[in-house]
Amino acid sequence: MSDGKTYSLMTSFVAIKDPLGSVRAMLKEYTLTEKTAIAQTMVYKLHKTKDGHWYNHPFEEKPTPLLMMKLKAAIAIVEKE
Repeated sequence: MSDGKTYSLMTSFVAIKDPLGSVRAMLKEYTLTEKTAIAQTMVYKLHKTKDGHWYNHPFEEKPTPLLMMKLKAAIAIVEKE
């Protein structure tokens, strides 16, 4: 990213279920890990629908809106390559 930080990216798929346990959606999960000199620290998990819309999981801690925007833009660039 342009702020000098380096992140590693891992993707997986996650099923979102309703209260009765039925699968309502499959989301692509992006796990971003910030690389530091000391250790790797997980930054955030972002989720995207198959239609390309971002989904903010209501129970997960979120980074600042500016950082979320930068991370999503960086993911879009990586996916185009």
